[in-house]
Amino acid sequence: MVEALSSAGVKHPGGFTYEAVFRRCLRCQEHNLVREDYFVCVFCGGDLPECWNIGLSVEEAVGLLDSELRRLAGLDAEGAWRAFLRFGRGLFDVPDMPDADGLLFQYGVYAFDGPPAFTLDLVRQFTVVDRGGDHDHYVQVHCELRYGPTSALQTLGSFDSWFFHDSGEDLDEWAEALGERAVWTAVRSFEPAEIRVYQERV
Repeated sequence: MVEALSSAGVKHPGGFTYEAVFRRCLRCQEHNLVREDYFVCVFCGGDLPECWNIGLSVEEAVGLLDSELRRLAGLDAEGAWRAFLRFGRGLFDVPDMPDADGLLFQYGVYAFDGPPAFTLDLVRQFTVVDRGGDHDHYVQVHCELRYGPTSALQTLGSFDSWFFHDSGEDLDEWAEALGERAVWTAVRSFEPAEIRVYQERV
């Protein structure tokens, strides 16, 4: 618009007189026009992200997850899980191939880069392709909650469960089944020693 008006020699303001702010609801996936900084979905009443989330690229994923977590007044395992699920409902630009966008829920005692710790790891994995459209690598976005390896947590053992957006399964049913696991009762008695949000290439 600016180029067209300028090339025609027409004077114009520096921007639109009304700036429209749009967000996609992570609960129902509907697009919303945000009015007066009221970030609530008019379709389902869910909270809308404060950062731009329409047509997101994989490179923006870690920032969106971090912004979801920062909106919480106090961060515990169940709050992180709810924020992760909101993040998990958002749709990203991924290649059209099986299992290109998946969520992973896993826990256990690990010593990845330090002393052993009971780790609750919430992961979103994206497939990245090369210029020819063939699989090149994965990008994983983690929300990792680490706890001291107490006996109560160690007895939980290890566990993992995947969900893929193209599987035909229901995300809410997957999340509900995981919500019944004993790990939630166990970690409720402890505060995480560390919470990490990061992205890695695998």
